[in-house]
Amino acid sequence: MKIKKIILAIVILLFTIANTISIVLGAEGAEKLLTASKEKAGLGEEINLTLDISKIEYQNFRVEISNDLNIGEGRLEGGAQLESSTSNSLSFTVNKDNSLSKIIVAYTMPMNESNVKFSIKVIELKENQITSPENNEVRTEMKETGNVLVGEDVTINVSKNNIEVSNETDTQNQTGGIKPENKDEQKNPDLEEDRQENEENKMKEKPFGEKDLLEDKDKEKEYDNMKNMMKQMEENLQNANKEIKSLQNTNVYQGSQNNYLKELVVSGYELKNNFQKTTSTYFLDVGSEVQNLSISATPENSASVVTVYGNSNLKTGKNKILITVTAEDGTTRNYRVYVTKK
Repeated sequence: MKIKKIILAIVILLFTIANTISIVLGAEGAEKLLTASKEKAGLGEEINLTLDISKIEYQNFRVEISNDLNIGEGRLEGGAQLESSTSNSLSFTVNKDNSLSKIIVAYTMPMNESNVKFSIKVIELKENQITSPENNEVRTEMKETGNVLVGEDVTINVSKNNIEVSNETDTQNQTGGIKPENKDEQKNPDLEEDRQENEENKMKEKPFGEKDLLEDKDKEKEYDNMKNMMKQMEENLQNANKEIKSLQNTNVYQGSQNNYLKELVVSGYELKNNFQKTTSTYFLDVGSEVQNLSISATPENSASVVTVYGNSNLKTGKNKILITVTAEDGTTRNYRVYVTKK
């Protein structure tokens, strides 16, 4: 009996270590969940990161995308539910019932040359029924299961030299800017004689003299001036980047962090649980004839922005309405109203 218990304990320990290693090692050999529209980008250029939903087996999950240079908030496209967005991270939830195939996150690259690395982590979520000890009401919350999928990192090279080059320019670079001679011309001695004769005539018409030397010196001087001007412009750009970094490191007031609601009202109905600004989940029952709900959500800080999702085209059964409050400094808070349509 003791031997069986020891063997069982060893098996559980090995399973735990294997899971831990898979999460910690993460990206080596990891699934390529994110793809970038470009691997090289110019300064300030917008790049799209595409998340392939088909590579994720979870039904409900949270996606966390982070970058290592605090380049700014990403713009979410594709129907996912935004949870939070800061200068170095973006978090949103996905439900495969919405028939999503891909989600796009757009980022604006920094104005200085760098390599921006994006990391992705997918956390599985499952519905969890919770019974309130006060009134025995049952509510549904999404809880993490502990299953984590770490995707392969994506790195974007940002440089002022990353510009689009046309096919015509590529061809000139490959041939040294000289159009290849026609093979028929090389083989035709008459054409070769004509070419030599034309060159001799040109030399006779314009002999090389003191005027040509002066023109060459003027061109060299003009070239030196252009080179010095380009060098000065590059130094000015470097100084401007230093000033920008200095301003970024200065403590500047970013606005209020207050992202609470002061009042939450559903027109014509009363919430089952009383509104409190620190309570994020509420419940409501409506009749089968109700299609849309009018929701009034008043923020504590008038400068905050409130957005309501999911309050129209209600389906029979459970519906979730998401109210997002974005404070002046960009931080967000979510309130949820679970509506049961009979």
